[in-house]
Amino acid sequence: RRLPRQSSECHFLFSLFETWTMQSAVVYGIAAVTAVAAVMLATRRQRRRRLPRRIVLVRHGESRGNATSATKEDYRKTQDHLIEITETGREQAMAAGEALRAILRPEPTSTAKAKFFVSPYKRCTETLDTILSVLPPDIRVGEITIDNLLREYDRGYYGQSHEDIMAWNAARKAHGACQFRYPNGESLEDVYGRASAWVALFRTYLDVGYLGDDESVVVVCHCGLMSQVANRLLGKPAEFLGVRSIPNCAIFVFDRHDVAMEAGGGAGSAVCYSPDPATHDLLQLPPATEAHAATADDASQTAYRLVEARAAGPLVFSD
Repeated sequence: RRLPRQSSECHFLFSLFETWTMQSAVVYGIAAVTAVAAVMLATRRQRRRRLPRRIVLVRHGESRGNATSATKEDYRKTQDHLIEITETGREQAMAAGEALRAILRPEPTSTAKAKFFVSPYKRCTETLDTILSVLPPDIRVGEITIDNLLREYDRGYYGQSHEDIMAWNAARKAHGACQFRYPNGESLEDVYGRASAWVALFRTYLDVGYLGDDESVVVVCHCGLMSQVANRLLGKPAEFLGVRSIPNCAIFVFDRHDVAMEAGGGAGSAVCYSPDPATHDLLQLPPATEAHAATADDASQTAYRLVEARAAGPLVFSD
């Protein structure tokens, strides 16, 4: 006669244990989800801190090839990666160094730093060495990254006759400046592909070393590659800047915008880059964008519109 009572007690204890187990599972589950969310948020904030305050593109100083561009003599007689800068190019690089000091450290008390990338070609490494001789020694973040993706537009001039080179350039005009591929060289669309690859790897490069909120990235490269990286940052095709000539030691500055996506009715936030007013004018872009007329109060709205219109380009990192 005691069996039914024992069964009832066991059933009650089992139900109690089951309820406690389910409640514990819910509590632990919530705790686990909260912990994962906290880790993800911390990781996201850490990755966002590694995004630079600005991206700066610098063309090398005048090279011997630039000085003899009418005859292509140096391009024909010297392998492209060995062409050096001239004395004028060195002076231009020193002036660029002073300009970069004002851009990277506008205040005398500033301790902002920069990560430097450079093409392996001699005219670029010489330009960067000269620039660094002007900048404070403590401005560098980590080692200089020499990246072959940043090399010059390969036209295959070395070892060729002046007549052949002139014929190729005439053919390029006839077939389209971006589509024409030089014999044993590249088309401008090939260069655009390299620029795209560099931009795609850019975030990976940043994750290698820590960048603070006030730090920048400086890239010293060539006219052809520089225009295509700028196209990528602007979200434009290869034809947009095309074969436009960029002055030696010209500086393009793309400033960071932290975007609250709620400004456009969305959620989360993003980081994007767009040209500063001087770069905007140097690139001969359409009349001043909203970004340059923005006030502190409507900066978030303006940045969102830049992203929405792709004026800030595809280099957008969202939460």
